[in-house]
Amino acid sequence: MDQKREQGRKLSLKEMVGTGGREPLRKLVNDKMKSKTQMEPSVRFLTHDDGFYGAFYEPETSAFPGKAMVICSGNEGSFSHAQAVAEKFCMEGMPALALGYWNTEGTPDDACMIPVEYMQSACRWLIRQKGLQPGVWGMSLGAEYALLCASLLPEIGCVIAASPVHILANSLSFKRAVHLTDRAPFTYKGIAVPYLAINKKEAGKYSSRMLRSLLLKREPDTTFYYKEIFKNPGHPEAEIMVENIQGPILLLSGGRDVIAPSKWICRQIMNRLHKNNFAYAYSHHNYEILSNYVTPARPVSASMFRIERTNRADCDASRENCWKDIMAFVRNRWTDQPAEEGTGPAEDTGTDEE
Repeated sequence: MDQKREQGRKLSLKEMVGTGGREPLRKLVNDKMKSKTQMEPSVRFLTHDDGFYGAFYEPETSAFPGKAMVICSGNEGSFSHAQAVAEKFCMEGMPALALGYWNTEGTPDDACMIPVEYMQSACRWLIRQKGLQPGVWGMSLGAEYALLCASLLPEIGCVIAASPVHILANSLSFKRAVHLTDRAPFTYKGIAVPYLAINKKEAGKYSSRMLRSLLLKREPDTTFYYKEIFKNPGHPEAEIMVENIQGPILLLSGGRDVIAPSKWICRQIMNRLHKNNFAYAYSHHNYEILSNYVTPARPVSASMFRIERTNRADCDASRENCWKDIMAFVRNRWTDQPAEEGTGPAEDTGTDEE
């Protein structure tokens, strides 16, 4: 079948998510989002031995002396994707540690009650064993985790948040059918991090609405969940205190994100940083022709998004541009000193046509 016909035809649910059955989103979490990995890590970590699950990739010669990046994948819970992104950083000369903070051995099976201490233990290992200052790259849920951890752990010196959410709300469970729980997404020191509890009556509708979106729109549209969050006016305790982060912040969004309104979210974060006179550089790049997967390593399951099926070349080009922007930000903005007084954000721009 030629490429044009392949792009134009409707994909079955099985083709779209890479699996069949009644629970496509649940099965997607079972590491179906595999990305090709080519390198062997120099060190592996197990939760019961080291306090976190992960793999460390170290280049022969570092192009970023004294720096390292911790990598957190998203709601798909795919450690292999975190490894693929860590490899990309390593090939550029940046030591990188892929962190399996959920859906890995010894960690929560669901994206619920995830301890900040996994990140803390990984950062401490980088500092104590390698003498490296940790930065964090995260996508989607991993971006939430990255921003939250960096707001609580002063040892984190840089954050790259792709498709982030800035307000914590009910966690998602992928057991049996996908549904909202009444539990917090994250914990710190054994206590649930404050979050916005969505009305239980509304929460009960979400699982069927997600499946309905898959059937009717041929892609998983969950923006309604975040619209419910954002229409609640008073939730200061649930908003991540990004102004407490001790280093530069790069925010990345896709213009065709149907998981969350990430472009709008990034601008809300930018506004909060500006209002609080954030001391370090901060920047937002939006890539108009790109899905929620604002990642340098395209996962197999990207085809579940319509824009990734119909405009794959453009999405891949956006990812290439995004990777260049990430490396430029790390080289030019990740310093040990705050930004010069009055410089404000580095930029807030749509890198592609906007």
